[in-house]
Amino acid sequence: MTDVPSIDEMREMVAAMTGADPAGITPTTSLLDLGVGSLEMMRLVNRFRRAGLAVEFRVLSAHPTLGAWMEHVATVTART
Repeated sequence: MTDVPSIDEMREMVAAMTGADPAGITPTTSLLDLGVGSLEMMRLVNRFRRAGLAVEFRVLSAHPTLGAWMEHVATVTART
């Protein structure tokens, strides 16, 4: 069984990494503009993989928005 984060949980994760106000992080906000870099993305990938989600760094980095990340998590979850 995998622990799939909700969009609110994902928003909180990003806010904790960047110090941004979670209320200001929308599905289309550029996470790069908030300060999420490759190191933060790799930490998220590792966190998700430990939770049983086979997310891919290349997908997160290619589409750095909360909405795109949630779509990727949904796709990965559907495969399991």
